[in-house]
Amino acid sequence: MDLVIVAFYTLCDDLLIQQGYQDDPRTKMSAAEVMPTALVAAELFGGNQQRARQLLKEQGYIPNMLSKARFNRRLHQIAPMFQTLFESLATDCKAQNSHQIYAIDSYPVPACDPIRISGAKRYQGEVWRGVIASKRR
Repeated sequence: MDLVIVAFYTLCDDLLIQQGYQDDPRTKMSAAEVMPTALVAAELFGGNQQRARQLLKEQGYIPNMLSKARFNRRLHQIAPMFQTLFESLATDCKAQNSHQIYAIDSYPVPACDPIRISGAKRYQGEVWRGVIASKRR
């Protein structure tokens, strides 16, 4: 877990330095600390940011942790940096996959379940009505 946290921080900090991102000097928590908190929440806690914030503060990784509301505002403020991060990671992964082999998941989409089709806006009509024999639906 420690290795994951440090790797996320290093990755985000390097990206922000490369992009020339400057935090406001009055901030208590830098963007290089906000981004890994969100990534830790996604990786270790199923997206629960409160638990990630609590862990990182208690373990001493980020001693000046923002409140829940302030953290969310900062997270939305730096959202474009996440797009840049994911684009650079995707480019690196594509470069390492020389064979260009990909897997497609054929798991049924819950939006097509007969139980949800009446409330669906995008999937309307009998064409989209799905059948899941194993669940007898």
